[in-house]
Amino acid sequence: MDSVSLTVILPFWASAVLSLVLGGYALTRVERETTRWFASTMALAAFWSTGSALSLMVESFWLKRLFTDLKFVGVSLLPVTWLLMAGAFTNRSILRSRVVRLSLLVIPVVTLVMVATNPLHGWMFTLQWPAESAGFTSVGRTYGGWFWLFTGFSYLTVGASIVLFMWAAVRLTGRRRKQALTMTLGSIQPLVFNALYLSAPDFFGQLDYTPVAFTLSGIFFAVGLFGFGMFDLMPVARREVIKAMMDPVIVTSADGTVADVNQAGCRVLGICRESIGKPIEDVLPATAQDIATRRTGVPLDVTLRVGNMERHFEVQVTCLEDELEAHLGFVYVLHDISAGREAENQMRLAKERAEELSRLKSAFLSNMSHEIRTPLTGIIGLAELLTEESTGEQQEFATMIRDAGTRLFRMLNSVLSVAHLSSGSVQNHVERLDLNELLEGIVRPLRREAEEAGIGLELGIPAAPVEAVLDPDHLQHALTHLLDNAIRFTDEGKVRVRLDDAGDEVLITVSDTGRGMNQHFVDRASDAFSQESFDLDRSMEGSGLGLRVAYGLVQQMGGHISVQSVPGAGTSFTISIPRRLEA
Repeated sequence: MDSVSLTVILPFWASAVLSLVLGGYALTRVERETTRWFASTMALAAFWSTGSALSLMVESFWLKRLFTDLKFVGVSLLPVTWLLMAGAFTNRSILRSRVVRLSLLVIPVVTLVMVATNPLHGWMFTLQWPAESAGFTSVGRTYGGWFWLFTGFSYLTVGASIVLFMWAAVRLTGRRRKQALTMTLGSIQPLVFNALYLSAPDFFGQLDYTPVAFTLSGIFFAVGLFGFGMFDLMPVARREVIKAMMDPVIVTSADGTVADVNQAGCRVLGICRESIGKPIEDVLPATAQDIATRRTGVPLDVTLRVGNMERHFEVQVTCLEDELEAHLGFVYVLHDISAGREAENQMRLAKERAEELSRLKSAFLSNMSHEIRTPLTGIIGLAELLTEESTGEQQEFATMIRDAGTRLFRMLNSVLSVAHLSSGSVQNHVERLDLNELLEGIVRPLRREAEEAGIGLELGIPAAPVEAVLDPDHLQHALTHLLDNAIRFTDEGKVRVRLDDAGDEVLITVSDTGRGMNQHFVDRASDAFSQESFDLDRSMEGSGLGLRVAYGLVQQMGGHISVQSVPGAGTSFTISIPRRLEA
């Protein structure tokens, strides 16, 4: 065994140990693609240095050649991992392509085959001999064509890494620029060491210190990566998000591994700190595994079983990226919406219950109205007959019965109309009609009532017939209610009905000189049972259904009613209806 000088072998062993320490330390940090490639590069540098050291320690020249050949595993693969590390740092998607990565491995794999079969062809090494130096013996070699082809490939690969780091240094600012510059300098020195060795190998005693240079570059990288805090993802996430959030927050790496969970997550979700390092699919229940596949976008509603209760969460997924848009991981923020969801369910149930009660009310009113109308019709008819055949006090009593029955009959009709409108069972039955004749037919029977009240009832219609396709019953019913209100609430003066032809629409205005209405009542005039006064001793009778029926029937025909009223000066209702209504 050769007497190996400690000063010759120590740099290789120190390089191997330091490379393993740097690679192992990198893997203990938050995992990223750049971290993995850095650790792989340091492992290959350690393998290269170990092979160089062992080749100096053994005495047999055959073993020296064996260890020198084995170190080519690191020699051939290290430039590729160096380039992939640069690609990960600068976020070059092309270097993530499986095809590109396999292509980069072609020359290194062929080189390893060439080294193993060199005695058959000599394409890697044309000559090998024991190179004696003071205190040690190494393997001297002259190189063949494939070696220089591989060397050119290695220089191009590491050179491409330098270009990527320089590109990042130009594009970035601040701390990230310092990182890129440091990594650029670290990438240059192995090329310098290797170029010096290949230009004069005898000067170095046939000792290639390139792996030591790569280890020194690893120190540069470690300073650039760790010293500038490149991998310090969690302090940023914790400081900017986790500590500020009262909602559960889960931070994962790019591959979905849980990196941290805030205190709210531990408390609300029951996730312990031991979950860090596990896949997010294992941390969250199966019902929420779709969160793991959810990336960025609109919030996602999920249901989680926490203890014995189901809780609803709105999950916002945020992608973490660096300045070069390199993907770092995800932040999942879970906002508890259980109380809101419960309130929504209660409101929905209450709404459904109210709608059901409204339907039951409408059905009840409709049935009761029909049941009462039949005997009431008979009472009114008999009272009318008694009025015609009796005299004196009996005639007065019969008239009172007839008038009271008539008012009750009108109220029942209004109740029935409101019930039908509320249930949506009102249908349009349209026909072509002359509005002049229709209005004359509506006003004629009401003149006697207006004369008895001491007021005038005027009708203003165009000279030419005004034809329209409408539901005559709906229009007559609505106008009758408006006129009845106008007559009852006008103490003196007159009530006027005017018809105007407005092209595609017809306008019917019912105006009076009566008491008028306050604005707060005008705003709710279309509500059922709405009256300006609810006092039991009010001077005017009424159920508050007339306006509701009028508004509903006009809307059923596709029209609307506008109101103008001045207290003490009168009210004007204007009906606007499409001239042609489809059935």
